[in-house]
Amino acid sequence: MNIFRVLIITSFLGGGSGSAATTAIIDFGTWATGNPYGNQISGASNNAAIDLVASDASTATGWGLNVTGLRADGVGTTSFGDTLWASNAQSFNGFSSSIGLSENLNEAVWRDGALLANSGKTVFSLNNLVAGEEYSISFGLGRNAGGGTTNISVSHGTLNSGSWFNNMLGEGSGALTSLTFDSKESVATYKVTADAEGKIEFDFSGVSYGAVSFMTVTDNVPEPGSTVLGLVGVAGLVLRRRRI
Repeated sequence: MNIFRVLIITSFLGGGSGSAATTAIIDFGTWATGNPYGNQISGASNNAAIDLVASDASTATGWGLNVTGLRADGVGTTSFGDTLWASNAQSFNGFSSSIGLSENLNEAVWRDGALLANSGKTVFSLNNLVAGEEYSISFGLGRNAGGGTTNISVSHGTLNSGSWFNNMLGEGSGALTSLTFDSKESVATYKVTADAEGKIEFDFSGVSYGAVSFMTVTDNVPEPGSTVLGLVGVAGLVLRRRRI
């Protein structure tokens, strides 16, 4: 193949903006109405299963979410949004941008929540993912009463990395594996590779007075530049072989 043709193909494939990442945003609780993102779990039932749509509230992602072990609808008992957004607005704004939103996460999503199990565990199970692909998964966690601690673990999939921030200006670059609620609201993000069955599962155990306000799921699409570099490498290899 002529090297110039390879470069033309490279420019054509990599010159655009590339594929955009897909994000699904799940709202827990029903006290605050007007969720614009389409995925809703009230928490009134202990178990729930939904097919996820993208943040435009209409595009099917093909992903499924099963949640077991919820205790109840939070009925406005979370102080998540009021304290976190006001106290650590910079981090919250950055998080909203990181999941592809042009504005901050809608308050109908972060102002209420569903209560996690007080005994046993609450399990969030994502299915129909691409096996071997990494996803970014975030949880908005908090409640305005109680001092209980929850343990957080990944029971399906491979945890690669994580980060978190809270309403007390705390933040960390590691995966959040435990959280004491007691008026502390946090956003915890995890980078997890789906297992061979296309599944990622989180377990929240040992919970006392805890609530989940929202959950987000984003697939990780390679940057356009990485595609260009890969194709340029192929072009160089073709040229080298021709010379040999």
